[in-house]
Amino acid sequence: MDFVTLRIKVKEEAEKRGFTDWEITFSGSQGTDLMVRNGQVDHFENSIQHGIAFRGNVNGKTGYSYSEKIDDDAISYLIKEAFDNAQIIEEEAEIFFEGSESYPEVNSYNDDIECITPEKLIENAVDMEKSLLNSSEYMKAADYCLCGKSSGESFMANSKGLNLQFKQNMAVGYISGIAENDGDIKTGGEYWYGCDIEKFSPKELGEKAGKKIVSHMGAKSIPSAEMNVVFENEAMSDILATFSGVFFAENAQKGFSMLEGKKGTLIGSEILNIKDDGICEKSGYSIPFDSEGVAVQNKYVIEKGVLKTLLYNLKSASKDNTVSTGNGFKAGLKSPVVTTCTNFYIEKGNCTRNDIIKSVCDGIIITDVTGLHAGANTISGDFSLSAEGFLIENGNITSPVEQITVAGNFYDILKNIEKIADDVKFSMPSGMGVFGSPTVFVGKMSVSGM
Repeated sequence: MDFVTLRIKVKEEAEKRGFTDWEITFSGSQGTDLMVRNGQVDHFENSIQHGIAFRGNVNGKTGYSYSEKIDDDAISYLIKEAFDNAQIIEEEAEIFFEGSESYPEVNSYNDDIECITPEKLIENAVDMEKSLLNSSEYMKAADYCLCGKSSGESFMANSKGLNLQFKQNMAVGYISGIAENDGDIKTGGEYWYGCDIEKFSPKELGEKAGKKIVSHMGAKSIPSAEMNVVFENEAMSDILATFSGVFFAENAQKGFSMLEGKKGTLIGSEILNIKDDGICEKSGYSIPFDSEGVAVQNKYVIEKGVLKTLLYNLKSASKDNTVSTGNGFKAGLKSPVVTTCTNFYIEKGNCTRNDIIKSVCDGIIITDVTGLHAGANTISGDFSLSAEGFLIENGNITSPVEQITVAGNFYDILKNIEKIADDVKFSMPSGMGVFGSPTVFVGKMSVSGM
C-alpha cells in the first residue's frame, strides 16, 4: 500500500469512529550486517522491519495503536484499538502539529549504497581484519569485525494537513581487536559510518584501530594529583553525551537540570560553542523533521559561553510558552515522544590537537572514560570516571596511563575550557542522537591513581 492510499484509508476509518484529530506514522528499515573472523564469514544477517502507529483524539481523550501489518484489515484494527484505548486513558487530549513553515533539504540517501553487494561487504570486512592484524606484531586477533549497510523510510500525515516523507541510508564499518605482549593485554576499536561510501577505506580503518590499541601497551597507573587535563575528542564526546539531558527543557521543568532560568546567561567559557544541528553533513547523519513533524534546526545551544536555548519538543515548549526546537523523537513507533538530541556537538576551535599538547607542557590527555552511568550524577553534574590516556611531559605525549579516575563537574568543565582543537569527531548514531567534540583543554582536575 502506497502512502497516499494509506493516508486516505486512515482518514476514512478515523472519521467513522469519530476522531476529531488523528496522525499516522510509518517507519520501515532494512539492512545487511556481516561479521568476519579469521578471514571467514562468522555471522550474516538480513533484516526487514516496518510498522505503522496511529494516535487520535476522540471524546476529549487520545488513543494510541500500532501494527506491523499494513493492509485494510490492519487499518481497521488500528482505529478500533486506538478508540478503545482512549476510553480508559485519563490524560487530556494531545495537540497535533500543523507543520512547520519550511523544511530543510537533506541529502542522506546514496544510490551507491543500495548497490553494495554482500560480496563487497565481505571483501571490506576481510580487508579491515587483515589490516588490523598487520598493523603490529602485537596484534593477536580481531574480536569484532563488522561491515553493513542499512536504509530507512519514514512517513507522517495527520488531520491538520501534515504530509511528510523522508528516506536515508548509510554504510558502516567497525573493528575491534586484541593486542598482547608478555601478558599485557589491550583492546580497542575504531568505526566509520556515513552515506558517502567513497570516504570509507577498510584498510585505513583497520590500521588505525591497530595502532590505537598498541599505543596503550605498557600502560601504568600514576600517583594521585591535581593535573592539567586534556580530553581527547572521543572522551569529551562521551562526557557530552552523558550530560546532554541537562539541556532538555523537560528536565529543567522537572528540576532535573541546573540550567532552569539560565537562558541568556554565561554558563561556559567564552570560546565555547555547542550546537544541535539536525542537518549536520559532517556527522554523516541528518534528518529534516522530528517524530512530531517539526522541522529540525541548526541552532546554537551555547554561543560564546552563553546559553541560547534549551531543547524542546511540543509539550515542553507549550509549558514555557515557546516553540519546539525540533527535538521531539520516539525511540520506536510504540514509544512516547521524548526530547532527544539530533547532532549535538562542540564546534571546532582554531588550533590543532598538537598545539594544545605543546601549550599544556605537563599534564595528561584522557583518551577514554568508562563508568559513565554509574559514575555520573546528571543533575548535579558531578562525575568520577575510570579513565586511561597518556602523560604529557615537556609538551610531548609520553607514557600510556591506565587505572586512574578523573573527577570533576560537568558545569565546571564548560566554564574552564581554555583551548579547543579543530579535530571534531562524531559518535555512532544511537537512540540518544549523535554527539561530537574536538579535543579540549580544561585546566586542572583531580586525577586519582594507585
